[in-house]
Amino acid sequence: MSLYIQISNPYIPSPCGSFGECKNVNNKAVCSCLPNYSGQPPNCRPECVINSECSFNKACVNLRCKYPCPGSCGSNAQCNVVNHVPVCYCFEGYTGDPFSGCQKLIPIEQPSHPYNSSFCGANANCKEYNGAGPCTCITGYFGDPYTGCRPECVQNSDCPRDKSCLINKCKNPYSRTCGLNAECFIRNYASNCDCLPGFTGNPTISCHQIPTIIEHSREPINPCVPSPCGPYSLCREIKNNAVCSCLPNYIGAPPMCKPECVVSSDVQIVHKIGHV
Repeated sequence: MSLYIQISNPYIPSPCGSFGECKNVNNKAVCSCLPNYSGQPPNCRPECVINSECSFNKACVNLRCKYPCPGSCGSNAQCNVVNHVPVCYCFEGYTGDPFSGCQKLIPIEQPSHPYNSSFCGANANCKEYNGAGPCTCITGYFGDPYTGCRPECVQNSDCPRDKSCLINKCKNPYSRTCGLNAECFIRNYASNCDCLPGFTGNPTISCHQIPTIIEHSREPINPCVPSPCGPYSLCREIKNNAVCSCLPNYIGAPPMCKPECVVSSDVQIVHKIGHV
């Protein structure tokens, strides 16, 4: 019977934990943290996961603490970071949506009206309600309508971790088609592909099953098969060696064991020798 022994791969599955890299060194798993990650495997971690792990004037962008203003505001607008969030304002003398772009303000004389929206912030309107003119954010914008409303998101960190900021809206980023035997998941606000468990390869094209390395052990060798002891003998295995002996009622020594007689003349010869 054959004995099958599966040779285990020390880094499948990886013992290094999330954000850890596993290398096979002399058939032993050697772990280290990925670049830009700190700690000790299996507890490697990024610089940040949420904004509160960064200083107040930075935001957690792609797991790094970064200044969030670049690219957040439109033209003719300036950016200030308030509690990790970029807040955009039109330059003085400009008006409009500071997140998409401001236009130069052209002064127009208008009669005084208690419900004029000029005292409302950016992206806010004034509507009459019970004899008053409160400011409210326009549809799709949030915040304080008297200082300025902002869109649902400006950067990915403004959204839940399973969504991305797409055109100032937190949306499901599942847009990537993964390859065969691969699945799509969200990592760092973006859709990613990964091979299914037990598979490897390029998940964006195709994954194939990880081959199992099997070693066929040698069958134990029986030194008595075939028997080296010759006819009329008995072979016994002792410490992997063949030990021979003649069968009961047989004489001689292996491999020349023989019966006491084969023909009648053998008996007569023995009888005569006995009377000499």
